[in-house]
Amino acid sequence: MSVKCPYCHRSTPLSNDLKVKNGYYKCIQSFCPSHSSGELVSSLNNERLDPQYLFLVHDHKTKRIAKVFDSEDKLLYDEHIRFLKNELKKQNVRVPQDLIPMDWDRQFEDGLSKKGILYFQDFFTKRNLYILLLLQHRIMTYEKDLTLQQYELLRLVFSNILKDANIMSFTNDGWQSGKPTTWSKHAYWVPNQYCEVSIEPYFKKSLERIVNSVQYNSVQGYTPIFASNIDGVLSGKENILLQNIPINHAGLPDNSVDAIITDPPYGSNVQYLELSHFWYPWNKDLYDRYPVFELEAVANRKKGFKGAKDQYVYEANLYPVFLHSYKCLKQNRYMTLTFNNKDMSSWLALLFSIFKTGFCFDNLYFQDGVKNYKQTAHTKAEGSPYGDFIYVFKKETVPHPIKEYNNEDSFISDLDKIFIRHLEDFSDRNETILTVFKEAIPIIEGFAKSYLINHPQHNLYSHFNKTYLSKLYEK
Repeated sequence: MSVKCPYCHRSTPLSNDLKVKNGYYKCIQSFCPSHSSGELVSSLNNERLDPQYLFLVHDHKTKRIAKVFDSEDKLLYDEHIRFLKNELKKQNVRVPQDLIPMDWDRQFEDGLSKKGILYFQDFFTKRNLYILLLLQHRIMTYEKDLTLQQYELLRLVFSNILKDANIMSFTNDGWQSGKPTTWSKHAYWVPNQYCEVSIEPYFKKSLERIVNSVQYNSVQGYTPIFASNIDGVLSGKENILLQNIPINHAGLPDNSVDAIITDPPYGSNVQYLELSHFWYPWNKDLYDRYPVFELEAVANRKKGFKGAKDQYVYEANLYPVFLHSYKCLKQNRYMTLTFNNKDMSSWLALLFSIFKTGFCFDNLYFQDGVKNYKQTAHTKAEGSPYGDFIYVFKKETVPHPIKEYNNEDSFISDLDKIFIRHLEDFSDRNETILTVFKEAIPIIEGFAKSYLINHPQHNLYSHFNKTYLSKLYEK
């Protein structure tokens, strides 16, 4: 990434060799007055300019070839850009500008506008953006010649490469053997020195993955018969129903489902719709409506902006999901989910929303993390939860006994006693947390079913806040 130096007003790259400390760089211009004054160029709030290419890197089998980007390479680049612009004009392809909303959680967390990233198209270099637009246009011309399934698979091949071809791509010798990697965080994190990858090999890899998945199903002898509604599946005539709608709008009959396996959103940890919206501008012609952000069951770490959601909204949006899950599940059958969060309020909000529907707690397991779990910046961070807690709930014909509560204070006292007692005898972190949770969950179930069901407006998250569990994880 390059910015306009506020001292000499010339272009300077935010490259690793000019980095002095996080977010601050030396100006590359030798005559810049900042060198004598000791001033540094910030990566934020300076005018963003076209990137300066530093190196050309090519991986050939086990050998990596690198060369400095020179004047001849610049001439070839400029020629390529002129060619791509002419192609866009000939194909009548417009370069869109899809604005990134300013009232998003990710704007406050990732500082996109401060980095000059105002449109979703700004996540791509000029060259890759032009190539992707031309490639998508070419694919869309095949729509009339292909079946709906073939066309959608081809669109999926294209959509797959977007995550690798953007400016969130970077290299690090400690990750992926030094090969370009992207989306290392569940955030719009743009490194100041990023990679512009060649699109062709990623397109080929994406195509290969799609072909392999289709062939795998054929080899297994599995013939998918897609249903248009739930009646086809329940009758046994069809075996797959894919619905991109909330379960409370799915029309599932009561007592019709044998098992539910789900992975609920992790409180404020991941802004799913905001992040997946990265793909929306490229695929909005396939949608019949704009995503409804208000119904998304998440919370925001940042407060005070339009549409900000707290843990109470998170709990309220989870409740109808689990209520309809409870209704459609058959009697004495199970719902299994995985959840791990250091924020006690997120954990409670999830359990409150489940138990208020009638589900009973059955069991809790801890599954150690596998090696590939350590491939993101979040899981690499010291103290990060490593592995999954797997929860099992049951729709019991005869609900088991629960402890009854008539106020919030007694519940707070009981839960505090459990956590304080186990903190005094701390050995293995995950085993301790598993033991604590197994003791605490029946208390939470009783409180939700006896008190919260009649008093949905509570003030518990001010006590059970995000720092409540910190001592367990810090140890």
